[in-house]
Amino acid sequence: MLRYFGESDDALRGVRVCWPDGKSEDIETQVVLDCSGSATFLANQRATGPKYVGSYDKQIAFFSQVTDAVRGSGVSGENGKDNTLIFYKKKFHWIWFIPLDEEVVSIGLVVPTATFLEKKQTPKEFFCDELYNINPEIRRRIPEMPTRSVAFAGNVSFALAMRTEPNSPPSRRLRNG
Repeated sequence: MLRYFGESDDALRGVRVCWPDGKSEDIETQVVLDCSGSATFLANQRATGPKYVGSYDKQIAFFSQVTDAVRGSGVSGENGKDNTLIFYKKKFHWIWFIPLDEEVVSIGLVVPTATFLEKKQTPKEFFCDELYNINPEIRRRIPEMPTRSVAFAGNVSFALAMRTEPNSPPSRRLRNG
């Protein structure tokens, strides 16, 4: 359940957690992130406007896992070993690098679906051909091409409309991103 905190009760400043035993707890924070993916929790709670297909809706993601990836050497901060990294080539062409545990890193390649279809390759062939072409830093971070299976998923992108109800305070009109 969402809870609006603030002097004038017009800003999303936290959430109310309802526990299975019937108790509830308010958790106040400066930022509320909706990490529910396509479930769009905030939109369903009417904290934002409705979701719609946005400009990133024609992409496809290929992903695998690697071991022995080169991570940062720090404990935290900019060079932290557990940092999630994003590498870009250009708009709509990017890679994620997400450490999952001490050894395994999730690697994802995101491109327009049309780019994949033009190549007429299997998902694994495409992933292996394109991985090092997105950003030169990837070759340093992943010196050996992943040998695990490659999965893929079509579009999961969307945007959230601004709230436009007549009496909706401006600070409740949240933006996605």
